[in-house]
Amino acid sequence: MSTTKFYSSEFEKINKDAHHKYQQYGSVTGYVFYFDGHNLPINSTSVLSIIKTFGPKTVLDYGCGKGLGADNMVYNYPDLSVTKYDPFVKEFSQQPSGKFDLVICYNVLQIVETDYIHNVLDHLFELTEKNLLINILVNQKIRRNLDWWRRQLNRFEIFNHGTSQSKLVHGIDGETFESINASYWIKK
Repeated sequence: MSTTKFYSSEFEKINKDAHHKYQQYGSVTGYVFYFDGHNLPINSTSVLSIIKTFGPKTVLDYGCGKGLGADNMVYNYPDLSVTKYDPFVKEFSQQPSGKFDLVICYNVLQIVETDYIHNVLDHLFELTEKNLLINILVNQKIRRNLDWWRRQLNRFEIFNHGTSQSKLVHGIDGETFESINASYWIKK
């Protein structure tokens, strides 16, 4: 278990409170499809096709929120070993150890405090055996825009990347803004 800090104590309190107070926090933003009574992430199709194509045996859902994306992977690939990690959700808060064939980090990094972003990126890379798939929701009007993220990730060998425009994103407080989904696929 790493002793490196990934967030401040104030940030931890805010996020734990949000997960407790708002049922949709960690499960709704970016979720539109349904299966078996559960919400599915928009990007679940791409994750499932990556699993089908590359056949990982172990997957880590880093920042899994309520764990619905990970549940979807297990539902579609029952033999897949999926670990859920979210430091702000009690049942998934145990820090993962070892390495995973595929590490998925979807719509998490945009909320990481700037002072801790390099620690989190290093942690993701340390946990990755073969492939790291990152998706970042980017608001072009704030200082951490697409160019900022590219600079943070340029120290890794990016196998593939892409962006897509989102019209509106609804935050837990009802805020909406135009955004870009930036996806990065990093191979080791």
